[in-house]
Amino acid sequence: MEKFNRKEEREIRRRIIEQCNEDTCGSWEFVWALKDEDRNFEMYKAQADIVEGLLKEGRIRVFKSQRDESKPEILNKDNLIPTTFDNNRMRHELLYHLDREKFQDYYFFQTTISGDREYFLLGWIKRILRERDPLGLISMGSPEDEYDTEAHDIFTEIEKNLVSPDLNQIVSSEFISMFGIGGYTDTKQAKDAFTQVAQDIESKMKELGDSIK
Repeated sequence: MEKFNRKEEREIRRRIIEQCNEDTCGSWEFVWALKDEDRNFEMYKAQADIVEGLLKEGRIRVFKSQRDESKPEILNKDNLIPTTFDNNRMRHELLYHLDREKFQDYYFFQTTISGDREYFLLGWIKRILRERDPLGLISMGSPEDEYDTEAHDIFTEIEKNLVSPDLNQIVSSEFISMFGIGGYTDTKQAKDAFTQVAQDIESKMKELGDSIK
């Protein structure tokens, strides 16, 4: 996926998890979510690689659906069969998404509990950091996604101990790691903001409850 930077790859990943979370998602639906100018084989390769990665991480599950012989134009989402994943096959399903007669069955995907957790909790961590703006960077003109890297790292650390994560330590350590000791991270305002971010995340985790465990 050399044509896509880390930020772009994360956005592709976010869209795929979102689609799989909302409903059982057929492979062709990943194409429908793209802008016309993004519908090309490089993007399809990137999508296939990210789907494969999500399957290996246990974030999504893959199924297939046989055509109903009496209604061959219909792919039945209610009769799904677990199947194995082939990256090359996925790329071609995306490439020929308008030619439904080319394949007898298509891949379908659903999120697992782990995938739901990434969709809901990571999304909220991004939102909390954006709204709290702990270092004041967004208020100074930085883009809205300024803290997305920190959000992903915080989410990764939380997943290591979902039962009782030390959120204050996780949040403050992440920002010190990214921005260094002193400067932005060493002001009372920043430290108070880290504490507030940790409290907001804790509150949201309690609200989400078993849906993210």
